[in-house]
Order: sequence, then C-alpha cells, then structure tokens
Amino acid sequence: MSNHLKKLKSCKTGIDLVNIFSNELGVPTKLFWDTIYSLNHFSQYTSFIIPKASGGERTILIPPQPLKDLQKKFATILNFCIQEIQQENPNYLICNHAFEIKKSILTNAQIHRNKKYVLNIDLSDFFGSIHYGRISNFFKADKYFKLNDKVAKTIAQLACFRDKNNKTFLPQGSPLSPIIASLIGNLLDARLVKISKEYKLTYSRYADDLTFSSNKPIHEDLVRWNSENSIWEAGDRLRRVIEDSGFKINDKKTRLFSAKQRQTVTGIIVNKTLNISEYYQKHNRAMLYSLFTSGKFSIGDKEGTINQLIGRLNYVASVKYLKQHHDMSIQKWEEERRKFAYLCAENFDNNKENSNRSIRLLRQAIFYKYFIGNAKPIIFPEGITDSIYFKLANKTLNPNEYKENYIIQSINSELTKIGLGGGTALINSFLLHAYKDYFINLKNLKIKSKHPVIFVLDYDQGLDVKDKNGKSKNNIPETHKMKDGQQWVHIRENIYLVLLRPLTLENKKPTFRNISEMTCIENLLSHVSIGKIQVDNKNHENIKFKKGTYPKTVFAKYVAKHSTHFNFSEFKKIFELLDEIKQHFYQEITYDKEEVV
Repeated sequence: MSNHLKKLKSCKTGIDLVNIFSNELGVPTKLFWDTIYSLNHFSQYTSFIIPKASGGERTILIPPQPLKDLQKKFATILNFCIQEIQQENPNYLICNHAFEIKKSILTNAQIHRNKKYVLNIDLSDFFGSIHYGRISNFFKADKYFKLNDKVAKTIAQLACFRDKNNKTFLPQGSPLSPIIASLIGNLLDARLVKISKEYKLTYSRYADDLTFSSNKPIHEDLVRWNSENSIWEAGDRLRRVIEDSGFKINDKKTRLFSAKQRQTVTGIIVNKTLNISEYYQKHNRAMLYSLFTSGKFSIGDKEGTINQLIGRLNYVASVKYLKQHHDMSIQKWEEERRKFAYLCAENFDNNKENSNRSIRLLRQAIFYKYFIGNAKPIIFPEGITDSIYFKLANKTLNPNEYKENYIIQSINSELTKIGLGGGTALINSFLLHAYKDYFINLKNLKIKSKHPVIFVLDYDQGLDVKDKNGKSKNNIPETHKMKDGQQWVHIRENIYLVLLRPLTLENKKPTFRNISEMTCIENLLSHVSIGKIQVDNKNHENIKFKKGTYPKTVFAKYVAKHSTHFNFSEFKKIFELLDEIKQHFYQEITYDKEEVV
C-alpha cells in the first residue's frame, strides 16, 4: 500500500493534489475544478427529508453524480491516510465508532454493557456545525496532516455544501462527509477522554451520540437533575468542553439511566446483554404487515420507505446475531459480519424451527423490495459483471429511454442475504425457494407487483444442475416445460427466466456438450477490429481478447472504459425477448386492480 498521507502532505497546491493522485481520482485537472466549483452548489444537489428513528426530521442532500464520484474517491484516500496513522498510533479515533471499518453501533454499545450508570448526550446539528473554515483549519493544524493552506482549502471546497445564504457545511448524503466528521469529532473526543479519565468514566461516540458510563455515580460537573423542568441536563464543565469544541448539546435528549432502568446506547439495550426493545421489534413487524396488506406503512407520522424498513430489520437481525459476541475484539468484527451475511442466505425454510425469525422478516422485506414493490421491470443478469454489459447495451440500443424502460440490477449486499450472490447455482436455489413460498406466500399476498422480474442466464453447463450423486438434474422450476427452440419461461407470478440462446434438446434434456453450443453474455459482444468476443474453452471464467486471456472482472472494466470500441447489436435480440415478456405479463398475467400496488 502506498503512503497516501505522505503524498498528501507533499502537495503544495490544489493542482498538485489532482496530479499526484491522478490514478486515484481519475479526472483531468480542468474537470476536477469544473466539478467542485460548478456542481458544488445548492441548485445541483437533490434534497429530501427523512424521519429520524428517535423523532424529528433529517435533511438529506445528495450531490450530483460527478461530484459524488469525486467525493467518494477522495474519501477512500482519506481512509487510507487514517489507516496509516493508526499503524503509528493505534489509539487514533479509538473513541469513534461511526463510519469506520470494523466498527458499528454494536461495538459502540458493547463497551457500556452491564454498567450501573449510563449517560447519553446528543449533539445538535452535528454535520451542519462543521463548516468550510473548520475543515480547512483542521487539515492545516492537525499534527498528523499539517497540509498546505491551498490544499486544505481545496479539500474543504470539495467536501462542503453551500446554501442560498452562502453558508457552508458538511451535507448529509455526501460520501465524504462521514469521514471528515469523524476527523473533526476526534478533537472533541480527545478533550472528553481527559475528563472521562479524571472522573473514571468509559466514553465513546457514534457520530453525534456521546455516551459515558460508570459503576459509580456520575459527578454533577457532567450531569445534573433540573428539578424545575424535571429533566437531566449536562453539567457546566461538560457543556463548556463541548461548546468550546464547536458543538452544541441537544438538551431534549440528555439522559441518565441507572442499572434499575432500561439503559440504551444508540438504541441498543446494554443492561446485561446487548438487545433491542420489544416495542421496536413489534413496531417493525407491524410496518411489514402493513406493507404486505396495503403497500405502505408509517414511521411516526410520515410514510416510510422500503429502504428504511430494511435498515431497521437488518439492524435487529444483526444485533440478535452479534450480541452473542459482545466480548469480541475489533479484529474479529469483520469476520463475524461476513458470517451474519452468510447466515441470512441459509436456512430459507420458514417452517424450520432453527430458522431465525428476525432474519426471516429481513428477507421478506428484501424480497418485497425487488420482487413485489419494483417500480419498473427488473433484469437480473446471472454474473457479477453481466449488469455492466446490459447497462451499456441498453444505453446504446435505447438512448432515449434507457433510464426508464428497465432496472438492470447489480448484485449487492441485500440480494446476497436472499441468496442472490451471482451464478446459476444460486439463482437456481433462489427460484426454488421462491417457488415454494419460502420468502412470502405469494398466493395469499394482498399486494401484487405491477411489473415483471426477469432472470437472464448464460446457456452453458451452469444450467446442467447436478444432484448429490453427480447426475444431471435440471431442477429450475418450470424449465422442464420449455420446448426445443424456446428461450424464456414464466416461473410464477411476475418471475420469468430467459436463456441467452434458444434451448436445444436431446432426449428431452438440454445439451451442453460443446463450447459451440454454449453462449455466455460476453459472446454477445463484438470488438470493432477483433470481432466476436470468445470465452476461454479451458476456463469458462476467462475471456480471450487481444492475444491474451483475462478474468471476466478485468475484461468488464475494460469494456466499461472503452464501450465505444464494442458493438452491442447482438443484445437487440435479448431486449426483444424482454419486451415480449413484458407484453406477456401486462396482457396475460392479470390481477384484480384493487389489489395491485
């Protein structure tokens, strides 16, 4: 790993910043400046309001895509810098548990578990209080960074949102805001750690949530009871330190809990073992039921979104799994998180006694999002890289409507939790589970999808599913009904399956004996000078291109960067099939209109 911090400190101007990190940022100098000055303006941002779990509202500001991409790339650079600092000083950012690798609300909560007293302090307008001047001054003055003035100002310009009143601050919605907020917040942490040591307290911070805990009563310098208003409020010394650090306390959310009360840290109960309140879980179940029966639900007095519900359910499921590891080290965190993701993709049978209820609810919500509540027809390509080709082909063949006609779905962490991690075998398993109503009983569901969901599979040996004895067993539901020459089949409800070439049968079984009989998505591509793209006969995961052999992931990145050098006309046949499926669904698969979302 290169020394990113050293490179950053070597920059003397904003131009140096772009030139030295040209590979990481991937933009020419002029485009960099055009992006941060022309696009970093309130009129270019997308703004919307979401309800807070604790009540109130939060304004989300999403930057335009070119600026967002640039912010994301620079966030990666800063993350590398932090990792390098932590190698030198393992205690750097040790109190911060938000927006860091291998840390979460669980690691934040676990250090306050089983304490006699827990004090919660909430900071008001955390991101909004971090403005242009604070950011540039931090990068100039911090002992680890000590950046050139022009470089520090360039970073501040890249990070900040400027509103109508010319006020600058970190926008919630930018990929760069969390990491800079963590760095700025660390200055506050350093001061609060000193206080905590003096009063023998345990301290941690999760974004704008400060938590102190102790087995002894907490001194009134830090918290006191206001008998006139019947509320807890921060003590004079604690308030002074926080305000001197450039933050303000949200007095309405100051709480002190004894061991006899339910103690919570960032929503997690910490009295004995880590847990989540039954009220919160019950409310989630009610929202999911409302979604399945009416197509909508509320969080507080606002209509909720499916992403909010999935977030809440994922939170519950992960806590329930990971609470058994409340004493685990930070080093083991990532390993356990991966185990949780795999756990979600197993034991799909809802009737099994060992099937985790919280995970079942999470999977139901994810299934609803992609297979019931989908706002457009969705294409699920087989491979991890296949979505790249479909998006490029759709844009090339349908330039005027490519954004509106389909959702071409890439594999993500949500889909992994319902068993869709890429590959024919996983799709086969998923379709079987969907066919058997292991996710949701589709027949009894009151809400029906308005649009089809279409899986697109390579025509290769991946379709030749083997049983335990190694015998061929094509057990994808309904595919046995496909006749010689057919290319798509209706699985059930709004779920369809398409093959990249028409089915060829021999003795009622598909044939995959020769490479010439197989078709994968790369075979639909043609290079302007080389011709049709060929798959390596020896390794079907590699591509033969320009007298070399490359992994599919490497080749996909090349195509994405040089898309004008490739011909996507062969995809026209596939999109015609997709349109045929849409017509079949809209005209022949009918539902009572009163029951449709």
